[in-house]
Amino acid sequence: MTVTLYHYTCGHKLQGIAKAEHLAPSAVPPWATHEQGILWFSENPIYEASACKPMMNPATGEKIFNVDLLRDRIGLYRFALGFDVEYDVRKWPQIAAVARIREPQRVTLAVAGMGMGAEPSQWWGSVLACPLELLSLEGLTDDGWTPITMEDALIEFHNKQITVASYSEHKKEISGVTA
Repeated sequence: MTVTLYHYTCGHKLQGIAKAEHLAPSAVPPWATHEQGILWFSENPIYEASACKPMMNPATGEKIFNVDLLRDRIGLYRFALGFDVEYDVRKWPQIAAVARIREPQRVTLAVAGMGMGAEPSQWWGSVLACPLELLSLEGLTDDGWTPITMEDALIEFHNKQITVASYSEHKKEISGVTA
């Protein structure tokens, strides 16, 4: 591996990651008992479009996928794995074979990712947990990706939640909706 890889995540996942002190492979669906979970990474240095699922507009039911909105509402973060770190990570589709993902599911994953704007050729993964000590954390700001400590990221996420909750309450007040 000669590139930096990134595990992109959203702010609401940080507390669990901090408590576990590692990134863990994704859970395997109950019907896929033969598969192993994958801890996903991307070589995309801007943003991995398949990382955070879209939010839903409660008024219209419309799915919203807007990086700026996600950044402002819940925070976007990435864990960087340097190319010089000793960790077993494999490129797509090799990681799918290692995780024993059957061909129809591989196609489904790739098509779903491309539908979100992702490039499967940039995907990497591991079936092993990755200790946080091997990674550096960055948060997305107006100025791009900026190094941040886990403690500061957790505070930032908490503050975003207070801001969003306050805004939601304000909207209810001005529209006459009561709780």
